[in-house]
Amino acid sequence: DELYLEYHRGTYTTQSDTKKWNRDCEVHLSNAEQLAALASLYGKPYPHKDFENAWRGVLFNQFHDILPGSSINPVYKDSDEMYKQSQQIANHQIDTSITHLSKLINTRAGKNALPVFIYNSLPWERTDIVSLQLPADDQRFYAVFDDKGRELPSQTIPGGRYHQKILFIARDIPAMGYAIYELRPGKASPRPSSLKALSEKLENDFFLLIVDTSTGWIQSIFDKRNSRKILAGYGNQLQLFEDKPEQWDAWNIGLGKRFPSTFREIKLVESG
Repeated sequence: DELYLEYHRGTYTTQSDTKKWNRDCEVHLSNAEQLAALASLYGKPYPHKDFENAWRGVLFNQFHDILPGSSINPVYKDSDEMYKQSQQIANHQIDTSITHLSKLINTRAGKNALPVFIYNSLPWERTDIVSLQLPADDQRFYAVFDDKGRELPSQTIPGGRYHQKILFIARDIPAMGYAIYELRPGKASPRPSSLKALSEKLENDFFLLIVDTSTGWIQSIFDKRNSRKILAGYGNQLQLFEDKPEQWDAWNIGLGKRFPSTFREIKLVESG
């Protein structure tokens, strides 16, 4: 019933900012409520009114013609402001609740080290990559350690014009629980890796990926474990079509002529 074959197909993509705002606010408000509930068990007043106001804006914007993208442009100027207010409330409540809870936890670190508090808002144990932005004036290198003093694999990458980011894997964070890590000044210990990264080839223990240097298309992906090619032809063939206005052009897609994609260059932007 949800597969539009003739009309309304554009509702999945039109006004994409609105769709992103909606999902971001849903996630942030859910996380904020969860943290506020935990903090309320330890003396922090629960902000009922703030959450009611924040959700009211998000739910209003899920109206039949706003979220699908089929309203006129002034509507989205108003809805953007409502989303921003809801997001600000969510972020404020997350920050204040995390601050309140972290004061109850031993986050003392060694000399010149920085403690890192990682919270898992999901209802299941989680292992994931953490991306941590350092202060703008901090250009030092750090190594990452867990609460048992074990160094973890990590990588420092550019995080913008003036910032650095540290990437590391946080393993087995308990459901709706936390873990404490420590950043210690100094370069991370080198780790052996099977990854080989070139502009035209990526390879590790599991896959070999070849890029066609004349088109930018993926020429082949070879599955080493099963000794087979995954692609029958080329992959990553980007296609560009003209969206030619037809009836209800705000939310219908009218395919016009096809434009060939123009290849420029292949560049390796990160390796680690």
